[in-house]
Amino acid sequence: MTTSTSPIEKGAEKAKSTARAAKSRAKDAVAETREAARDAATEARARAADGADAAKDSVADAIDSTADRLDEAASNMTDDSPQANTTARVAGSVSHAAQSLRDADFATLGEDLGDLARRHPMAVAGAAAIAGFALGRFLKSSSPQRRGTRSDVTPHHIPDASHRGRA
Repeated sequence: MTTSTSPIEKGAEKAKSTARAAKSRAKDAVAETREAARDAATEARARAADGADAAKDSVADAIDSTADRLDEAASNMTDDSPQANTTARVAGSVSHAAQSLRDADFATLGEDLGDLARRHPMAVAGAAAIAGFALGRFLKSSSPQRRGTRSDVTPHHIPDASHRGRA
C-alpha cells in the first residue's frame, strides 16, 4: 500500500522548501553585500592613502623649496659669518624635516604631532596661526578677481548732503 500525501501536506512541504530556498538566498545576498562593503572600504582606504601621500609629498616639496631658498641666502652672505652659519644650519634642519615628512607614514605623523602638541601647545598654536595666515595670503594673491577690481560692481547712490535739511 502506498501512502498518498494530501494536497495540504504537499502544500506544506512546498512552503517549507520555498522558505529554505529563500533563507539560503538571503544568506548568500548578505554574504555578497558584506564582501562588497569590505571591498568598497578597502578601495576607499587605498584612495585616501594615495591622496594623503600626494598631499604629504606636496608639503615636503614646499618645505624643501624653503630650505633651498635659505641655503641660497646663506651662500650669498659673508663666508663664516654667524648669520651665514645659522642660516645654513636652519636650511639643513628644514631640509631634514622635509625628508622626514616624506619618509613618515600618517599613523606615525599623527602620533608625533599629538605628542608635540601636548608638550608645546603654544608653539603648535603659533605655527598653525602662521600657516593659516600664509595660506590666506597665498589664496588671496592667487585669486583671479581681487576685491574692489570687479567691473560689475556699481556704486550705490549716495544722496548729496546739500539736499538735507531743506523742506
